Amino acid sequence: MHKKCSICAERKLEINGFEEGKQVYVYEWRNRQEQRLIKGKIHNVQITTKEKVFGTLETILDELNKLLKTEFCKHVFNIVHQHCAIKRLKEDLTEKECLTHIDFSENYACKIETEVQGMPFGASRNQVSLHTGVMYYKEEKPESFCSISKNTRHDPAGIWAHLHPVICEIKEKYPLVNTLHFLSDGPTTQYRSKNNFYLMKQKCLTQYGFKTVTWNFSESGHGKGAPDGVGGLVKRTADKQVAYGKDIVSAHDLFTNLKELGLGVKLFLIDDELIIENDGELKKVTTKPVKGTMSLHQIVCYDDQSKIKVRDLSCFCTKAQTCDCYEPRMVTVSEPVTGVTEETAVPEREANDIVSSSNAQDNQIASATATTDGLDFSTDLLGCWVVVEYDNLPYPGIVQDISEAHVSVKVMHNIGKKRYFCPARDDIFEYSFDEVVLQFEDMERVTSRHMQIPKHVWEQVEHRFDMQ
Repeated sequence: MHKKCSICAERKLEINGFEEGKQVYVYEWRNRQEQRLIKGKIHNVQITTKEKVFGTLETILDELNKLLKTEFCKHVFNIVHQHCAIKRLKEDLTEKECLTHIDFSENYACKIETEVQGMPFGASRNQVSLHTGVMYYKEEKPESFCSISKNTRHDPAGIWAHLHPVICEIKEKYPLVNTLHFLSDGPTTQYRSKNNFYLMKQKCLTQYGFKTVTWNFSESGHGKGAPDGVGGLVKRTADKQVAYGKDIVSAHDLFTNLKELGLGVKLFLIDDELIIENDGELKKVTTKPVKGTMSLHQIVCYDDQSKIKVRDLSCFCTKAQTCDCYEPRMVTVSEPVTGVTEETAVPEREANDIVSSSNAQDNQIASATATTDGLDFSTDLLGCWVVVEYDNLPYPGIVQDISEAHVSVKVMHNIGKKRYFCPARDDIFEYSFDEVVLQFEDMERVTSRHMQIPKHVWEQVEHRFDMQ
């Protein structure tokens, strides 16, 4: 062996070799709950901290390899696949298809050319909601658009109020289009939610008359795209108008000023009545959560079906109705509200007063039983009580955070049969979706320190863990 090669080999052994059982540490970002005194009251706030994690080098390397092989590799694969799928869709668009890439821009803070010192503080400046996007059509130049509203709601009712003039524009300009594709990022309070899935089916198929509609999500953390450039252009142009002496104090002022400039972006002004109408549509049905929502990347609706098709990855190899790639499944997203009419409806507060304790307990039992089959892992679950599985044992806790692959839960410690207590130091751990067994209303207090799982919930837990 060459002398230089032997030296390199020795150095390589020194670098790769390690002492077995040696204690080392690494830094890890963790979410924690902390109590803080705010305006004379103690509040629980969530903070992100950089903490040391101790362990042997073997265990830390094993954990790193596990994360690389599972979460990281899957994440990278999803990034590449979604980009390739959308690129292929754009290249193969037919005259009967249109792709709309959308995103909410950060709200625009209205400004006045000359402001007093206190103007930037408090709620003096009005906020304007901007929903931006780009439309792609076969052999046509992409068209950018921005809808403007004084209402800052970014929920599904607000989304479809912003999309209404855009879809009307597509229907008018491209009458042959019968298949509509949406592309967006996947925030659980906006696009990736059960209410948006229902309105997507109801609006596009029933109201607008499309034959097929798909909604595709980019991988988590990789949702930046053309709509963000549109939002930046709109805001920079508005700020330049203010610098030239124009006052923009409302959504109408912003719309009017940009319209007069002849900006190369199609502008729409959104009326609050559209949002109210969408709220009314959601009240007519009970939307149902879709199991595995956080891992979905494509939703398909077609032929006015009562169910929708969902899959973990987008695919456009054939028609969306017949494509069976990536194990698609049919799910029901809504069911009509029965037994409630305008004549028989009881105000919510009055109804709560007249419900008997026995009926309330029956409702809790039904709720706990129903959530055993599948939970809606969206922001609606934050702050809720759940039972998680750890070492084949049940532990109650409160949901602190939800990511694409894990649920962070602050768990209690066991002190006896169905009885638990809160440790002096919060125990917040990440659990996979499969380890979250069920959701329930609240714990029952037994003593000043000890609490217990309610009887009707404990029966579900005993059945789940075979503890009878």
